[in-house]
Parts: sequence; C-alpha cells; structure tokens
Amino acid sequence: MDAMDRFGQELVLAARRRHVRRQPLAALFGARLALRSPRRRAFANVRVVLVVVALVLATAAITLAATGVILTGSPVATVRAPIATAGEGVPLAGGARLLPLRAPDPAGGLPWGMRIIHTTRGLICVQIGRVYHGQLGQLGVDGAFHDDGRFHALPTDALPDVLANGAGWMAGNCANPGDIYAGDSVGLQLSAATSPGQGAGVPADRREISFGLLGVHAVSVTYREGSKTRTRAVLPGLGAYLIAQRYTSGRPLGSASETDGRDEPGNYSSPAGPNGALTAITYSYAGRPCVDRGNLRLASCGLSEVPPPRPAALPVVHTALHAQLHIHNHVITSAQISFRAPYPVTNANENYSVTTQVCPRGLAGGGSQADVARGALVTIPVGEVLPHACGRAVNFKVEYVSSAGGLPQPTPLGTITIHEPPGTHPAPLPKRVVEEERRFNPTRSLHAPIHLTLLPQPRAACKAAFLLYPCYKGEVGFTAPYAVSSAAAGYSAVGFATCKAGGRPETSWSVQRDVRAHEPVRTISLGLFVLTPACASSEGVEVTYINRHGRSAAAPHESVVVGKVTLSKATLPNGRYPKPPER
Repeated sequence: MDAMDRFGQELVLAARRRHVRRQPLAALFGARLALRSPRRRAFANVRVVLVVVALVLATAAITLAATGVILTGSPVATVRAPIATAGEGVPLAGGARLLPLRAPDPAGGLPWGMRIIHTTRGLICVQIGRVYHGQLGQLGVDGAFHDDGRFHALPTDALPDVLANGAGWMAGNCANPGDIYAGDSVGLQLSAATSPGQGAGVPADRREISFGLLGVHAVSVTYREGSKTRTRAVLPGLGAYLIAQRYTSGRPLGSASETDGRDEPGNYSSPAGPNGALTAITYSYAGRPCVDRGNLRLASCGLSEVPPPRPAALPVVHTALHAQLHIHNHVITSAQISFRAPYPVTNANENYSVTTQVCPRGLAGGGSQADVARGALVTIPVGEVLPHACGRAVNFKVEYVSSAGGLPQPTPLGTITIHEPPGTHPAPLPKRVVEEERRFNPTRSLHAPIHLTLLPQPRAACKAAFLLYPCYKGEVGFTAPYAVSSAAAGYSAVGFATCKAGGRPETSWSVQRDVRAHEPVRTISLGLFVLTPACASSEGVEVTYINRHGRSAAAPHESVVVGKVTLSKATLPNGRYPKPPER
C-alpha cells in the first residue's frame, strides 16, 4: 500500500470515528428541533463527503476531514466590559464553580445547569444555561445567535448586569452573602438566551425555570410537575436547586420573581418561601424540621421574630452638598448632587443614597453604583426624580447606607434643596415610565375596609430597631377583591407617614402567595414602628393590588388601591387601644 492509499484509508477511518462521536441534533437541542431541520442534517452529511473528497484530492491535513455538525460558536458577548469596582464586579480568581445540578429539558437535548460566581464586589451570582461537555452556555436556536445551531459558552464574567436586553436577569441573579432566595424565570426559550414577551417566540420552546440558593439550613424542595407533586433534595451547603419545565403556569412570559430570606447566626435566620413551581421548602434549624408552604411563622421553627442586633452606628458626619442643573430651552435636562465621600465604599453591600418624598406618596432617588475611596467625589443623578416632586422646591436627603443582617443601616450626611428656576420645567417622562408608574402607583381606590392590629414586640426588638418601647408590627386584614394565581399580580401593603414626630411606619411588604377572589387575607408587616397618638390619624397602611405587566389572561384586572387604614383605627389583639411610647 503506497502513501496515497494509506492516506485515503486514514481519512475514511477518521470519518467513521468522528461520525460515531458526533451527537445527533436531537441530543443537542431536543427532539422538536431535530425533526424540523432535515435540510440542515442532509447538508451536514453532504458536507462530510465534500470535505473528505477535497482533502484526498489536495492531500490536506487529516484534522479537517469529516467534521460533521459544528457544535461550538463564539462565546456569549456582553454589552459592555464588566468593571471590578462597579456594578456586580468581576469574578474572583477561582471564584466560579459549575454546580453538579442537571435539570433535564422536557424536550430532551442538553440539560440545564447552574453556576455560582463570587465577585470582586462581594456578591454571589448565579448563571443558568445549557450544559455541554462541562461548559455552561446558550444555544443558537429560536432566533438567538442568528439560528446558527451552535453551542455558545457563557463566560464567567457575563454577569446579569452586562448581558444584552436584560436577558441576564431572566437566567441569573446576584445576592449578598447570607441572602437566600427562591427564583422563578418565566418564558426562557430553548436557547437559554432569550425570553420574549407575550405573542412572540415559539410556544413549544418556552420554559419556566425555578432555581435558587436556599442556604445551609435547606433540606429539600417540593414542587408541581404536571398533575404530580415531587420532592427533591437540595445541594447541601448552598441549598441550590434547579427545575426546568414546559411553560404551562400562565404567568406572564418574560417575567421573573423571587422570594427572599436570610441565613443568620443563632436563631435569627429568616427562611425564603416557595416560589415558581415550588409548593413547599423544608428547612432544618438546630435539628428541628421546618416546612414553609408560604404562610410560615418564624416562631414555629424556633426562630426569633426579633431582627438580629445591629452593629454600632457610625458617627454622623455633616458633608458639604452641591446641586447642579442643566437647562436647555427652559427644560431641565438633568440634575445631580455631588459631595466628597466621608466613608469608603468597598463592596456592593455599601453605597451612598439620595432620596426625596414624591407625590402622591413614597420615596424616590438614586445611589452610587461603584466602590468609592474616602474623600473621592461622588456624583448622583437626580433629574428623573424631579417630575415626581410635589412642588418646585425638592428636598433631598443624602445618606451613607451599609447593610447588617440584610437590613439597611443608614448614616445621614445632610439635606439639600433643589429649586426649579422660574420658567423652567423637568423633562417629560418616557411613555414606558409613565405606564410603569400607572401600574405600580395606582390612584383609583375601591375604598374597601382594611383592619389593622398592632402586635407588641419585645423591648429588645424595639431597642435593636432604634425605636421607643412599646413598638409594634402590624397585622393587616382585608378581603381580596381579585384572585392572584401567578407572579403577574399580587397584593402589597405599604406604610405611609406624613407626621414628622410620628413612629414612621414606612414599612412595605407583599403577600407572596396565591389568593382566591373574596378570600379573607391577613398579613404581617416586616418592619417595626411606634404609635404616636398626635400622628395616628396621618400614619397608617395602604393595601394595593398590583398588576405588574398589564392586563392578561392570568391577571385581567388593572392595578388599584384596595383601601387604607390609619393608626388611629388600630387596636391591640385584645381589642383595646394601645398606650403611647415611653419617653
């Protein structure tokens, strides 16, 4: 056998070996895509023959023979380069780990996987994608990557805040150490890269991905799978889980939600409730089983109702504040507040915050998004707040905010008032923002009765929250006017306070479960507050029904105020009226 014959035989053997190793399209993308692409498969087979013939004739390199379907493409790109000291930061050296979790896709093909990443800004981020040969990535199908049919590896620095079109938040999350959560991403396509809204995409390719990090105390999750209920152990230590299902829930496509909690030393932990496909989460605290079905009371798990002790407050530093307006043709195009940083910002758990009261009620403002050296200049834009102001003179409060035990700990730096010059007005808000404002801040009210019961808290809890004793949590009761069956809508309770001398019940929380129409609902506030009799008629709680994405089959009603109640109408559990706080 001469050299040319040996060369031809090696090519044929190489082609057979590559053909055996090459996975069919169904194994990569799922059965439906394999069935709908006969021309692509035929082209791939012809391509193998053409490459072999060309190599034999040209005596080129053997490595180009019988390549089959090209499985890998360029890595997933980002809209901008991540910065180690801003946003979510970049991965720490050795801080990325592909977890052993694999969730099979309902249509077959590559499984779904999860990677955790520790970043330079102290965050723990999660990436969700398809897994191929130990790599996490996205697929060139359903319009992604020009439908090139290739696997595109997801770099570890492709964190949610630098991926295009907000897709990162549909397939990932970032949280502070100690934070735990149960997340739900509705409508990701087979590509793991795109999640278009209602009316777009291929219905059979839509997935609902339930994932989370439930912490060291989590044992298992129970979830719906069609008409069945299944229980699966979480990954020990992290409490990680991952479930991929066909989209059948009716939740708004392109939406994401999560329930939150904290892992804390001692008995100060706060479990995250079930979300998405989950119906229950089992935890173990000091060997004591604890099942959260969405209506858990901490005391039933042996956990403290009192927040963990806060560290000592930082000394108050009054800082010189400066405001600057940019005006063009009588329109205030931008506004900013600047100052020198009295404290350094070294991670995502710290920042500088600027807030003001807006109408009809609530807070708005901005904050720093990057590390800051002590004494460095901090500039925070506030122009988008001005259209929401209650007048032409807007008073801003500037604070340094750090977090302890998941709770913000603000240190005031001072206040500054921006006066809109005569003859000028703020730039109008974009229509998209106006529509969001309408959905999240409804003005129409049903004037339904709301009941408020004050739940006395231990003296230690009041002290830990820097409140006078007695202080309270509020139990709000109302009758739900509409059903809630998905994350598209829900009920929220928001505290309001307009009296400067009052107890400031500026706490807000959501009812994080499904609700039947006309069901009596009782829900307890997250924050604590004090009752000041002189302010009781101007402080209280407002209950709203929020439709987060506009009317749909899953949520057919517009956002509306259900009703409100003032502290002057509140009673203790025994029906009596509370006493004023001790001075």
